[in-house]
Amino acid sequence: MIIKSLKKNNININKINDYFNNNIFEEKILFLLKISNLLYKFNIKNYNKNNIKNLICNNTIHIKLLKKNKYIYMYGFSDSKIIRGIISFIFLFFNNKDINFIKNKKKYNFLFYKYFKKYKIIKNLNILYKIKKKLDYKFNKFINKYLN
Repeated sequence: MIIKSLKKNNININKINDYFNNNIFEEKILFLLKISNLLYKFNIKNYNKNNIKNLICNNTIHIKLLKKNKYIYMYGFSDSKIIRGIISFIFLFFNNKDINFIKNKKKYNFLFYKYFKKYKIIKNLNILYKIKKKLDYKFNKFINKYLN
């Protein structure tokens, strides 16, 4: 099963390198705002908020994984456009990867943190760790339900 996490697959990794290698904070923020619209959105009113709510820096973050045919779609939402950009950036890491990649936890964790250390997207890593913890929970639940 392949993970689909963003609406567009044409994000060029070299463009990301351009935004993040020069280490200009404003350009990083502009990039996050630009990619914040690429998330698959879902109607949060239809879900039990206790199941999908995770409070991070005074913003509620919603994450949902749905199986459709041979794909796993990642849905995300936050009230804050910057947080949506961070979620999009995290989801970019997963886009077009096979679910077996997630099952190999050692490799997955290593590459995940290497990705974020390379781009230094945010200084407050607590946000990143909390979102990753939420994603790990969602992936484990999904794998146990559909793949075991």
